[in-house]
Amino acid sequence: MVIFYGFKTFTKEVLKRDGQTCVTCGTKTSVSLFRERRWFELFWIPIFPVSTKYYHLCDSCNSRTTVTNADAKAELKEAK
Repeated sequence: MVIFYGFKTFTKEVLKRDGQTCVTCGTKTSVSLFRERRWFELFWIPIFPVSTKYYHLCDSCNSRTTVTNADAKAELKEAK
């Protein structure tokens, strides 16, 4: 019997803020907060998440800045 298993990453934009200053290019632009979840898959069906990471993405220069999970959750809670 053959068992197919592996990992797949799903990325979702969870928050977008206008008028933020990018830490890389220094321009005032929209900065988005993305959640990246890595899932364990069995027969191409996602079973459970293995890890979760957050990052900011600048609309102007497309730079990616890593955010800690605690900071991202605080930012999401503040936005509500």
